[in-house]
Amino acid sequence: ELSYARLEGDDARKLDRMFNRQMCLIEVNPGRLLLPPKYEELGDRIRAMEVRTSDVWVISYPRTGSTWVQEMVWCIGNDLDFEKAKTLQQFRTPLLELTALMAHDDGEWMDELGNSVDLVESMQSPRFIKSHLIWELLPVEIDTVKPKVVYIARNPKDMCVSYYHYCKLVHNMKGSFEDFCELFLKGRGKTLS
Repeated sequence: ELSYARLEGDDARKLDRMFNRQMCLIEVNPGRLLLPPKYEELGDRIRAMEVRTSDVWVISYPRTGSTWVQEMVWCIGNDLDFEKAKTLQQFRTPLLELTALMAHDDGEWMDELGNSVDLVESMQSPRFIKSHLIWELLPVEIDTVKPKVVYIARNPKDMCVSYYHYCKLVHNMKGSFEDFCELFLKGRGKTLS
């Protein structure tokens, strides 16, 4: 069963300051994963989601090369249909938890994407799905249905540097690399903001 806890203490204050938002992240268990509070609306639904034997899941920590891999996997699974590949990647290989991750972002592009969980559930088979969630937060049926799973790993040092720059660029994060790295090394680097 999933549980959610508000972050407290120095780490919580540091994260709120870095992301310029009060209560910017909550702790999701099992796994102590830090996610935006919007995830609480989706967590149980994701865990209960139907998994199909024809699914192909690309699972990784953020900033590990998953965008490249998801594109390669989709192209291989679609006989190198480069014309169809011109469709926005989020519609072909949606990031399952994107709705929660981008909950604070505004703009037409978010409206166009809609709810990422709805999108995955409504896709025709074979579905190509990407996620940065840990195994314990993925749909329970993955263990029994046994879809194809592609797992990506990267040197943690490289990933941390890339993740820092990504958070600055995409989420307008403030703060030094030293602060970010310190949180990362404490296990607070599981932040998916």
